[in-house]
Amino acid sequence: MLMKIKKTHLIMITLLIIAIVSGVIFFMVFEMPFGLFGPGGPGGPGGPGGPGDPRHEFRKTLEKTIIPGLMEFAATKTEPGEYQSGIHMVKILSDTEAVALTDDEREGHRPNFDPVRDSMYFIKKTVNAQGREFYCKLYIKPELKPPVMSFFFNIRFLILLIISFLGALVILLTFSSHKNYLKAESENQKYTAMKRMARGLAHEIRNPLNALHLSLEIMKNDSVAIHDEKRADFMKCLSIMDSEICRLDNLVNKFMEYSKGVSPVIAEWSLTDCVKGAAMVIAPLAREKKIELNEAGMENVTAKFDRDLIYQSVFNILKNAIEASAEKGHVEYSLFVKNGMAHIEISDNGPGITAENAEKIFNFYFSTKPEGAGIGLALSKKFAEAHGGTVDFRCENGLTIFSIVFPV
Repeated sequence: MLMKIKKTHLIMITLLIIAIVSGVIFFMVFEMPFGLFGPGGPGGPGGPGGPGDPRHEFRKTLEKTIIPGLMEFAATKTEPGEYQSGIHMVKILSDTEAVALTDDEREGHRPNFDPVRDSMYFIKKTVNAQGREFYCKLYIKPELKPPVMSFFFNIRFLILLIISFLGALVILLTFSSHKNYLKAESENQKYTAMKRMARGLAHEIRNPLNALHLSLEIMKNDSVAIHDEKRADFMKCLSIMDSEICRLDNLVNKFMEYSKGVSPVIAEWSLTDCVKGAAMVIAPLAREKKIELNEAGMENVTAKFDRDLIYQSVFNILKNAIEASAEKGHVEYSLFVKNGMAHIEISDNGPGITAENAEKIFNFYFSTKPEGAGIGLALSKKFAEAHGGTVDFRCENGLTIFSIVFPV
C-alpha cells in the first residue's frame, strides 16, 4: 500500500529541488567559465581557490602543460587557420585579424569564453619555425573530471545550497506551525462550546430524571394493588426503567465531568453483558424500523473498564447503525479480544460514509441526519480514548463497520 505524501512534505521536496537546481545554474553560469579559469590569473579576482582546491590544481596544469603545449603546436604551423589538437584547438590569426585585436586581448592574460565552441580561449603571441611572430587563439575545452570535482567542492555552491535548504526548512516549519495553531485553535473552540453545552444539557436532563425517579417510587409502593399474575412483569418493567434512569443520571454526571475532562471509574465488569445490555435496550428501536439486530459472535470477556462510558459508546454506535439502515436492513455486533485489545464491532448495510464526511464524522456537532446533534460519535470516541483506546470505522463488502478498541 503506497503511503500518501503530505502537502508539507511535497513543499519541502519542491523547495529542496529548487535549491539544488539554483545551485547548479549558479555554478554553471558563474563558476564554470570564470571560477575555473578565473580572470586575473591564479588567485586573482574571481579566480579559483588556494592549494587543495581542484580548480587551483587544474589551473596549474593549464598554465604549466596545456597552454605551453598548444603554443608549441601553434609554432609548427605556417598558415592562418584552425588546427585541432586532441580536444583542444588552435586558431592562427591572419594579419587582418591580429590588427583588429584590442590592447587587452593582446596582453593575453584574461581568458574569454566562446559559447558556440563551448570553450575558453586565450590569445597568445608566439614565433613559428621561420622566426615569424604571429597571434593565435588557444581554444581550451574543459575536461570532464575537473569541472565535476569543482562542482562538488565549490564553496559558493555549497553555501547557496545550505542557505536555500535552511530557507525551505524555515518556510516549512512556519507553514506547519501556523497550520497546527489553526487546528488547535479550532479544536479548543469546539471543546469550549462542548463544555458549555454539557453543563446546560446536564442541568436540563437532571430535573425530569428526578421527577421520573420519584414517580417510579410511588408506582412501586402502589404495585400491591396489581394482580399477582402481572406483578412480576410489572416489577421487571419498573426495574428496567429504574436502571435506565440511574444510568442516565450517571451519564449526566459524566457530562458534567467531561466539561472538566473525562475521568473513567475503572472496575471489573463483564464486557459481554455490557454489550448485550446496550443491544437489548436499543432492540425496540430496531423492531420499530424493521431492522434485524443480531449477534455475530460474542466472546465471554471480563475486564476492568468504566461500564457506563463503554455502554454509552456501544449504545450510541448501535443507534447510529440502526438509523443509517434502510427498512429491512440488518445490523450486527460482535466482541472479541486480539493482542490484549478488546474489539467491539458494529456493522450495518446502510449507504456508508462518503470520503468527504470521513474526516469530519468524529467532530462535535457534525451530523448527516437532519435531527442529529453530532454528539454521539464524538463522545464515543472520547470515552474510548479515556480508556487508552479509540473508535474507528472502515467500509468493506457493502458494510460500514465501526470498531471500539481498548486494552483489557
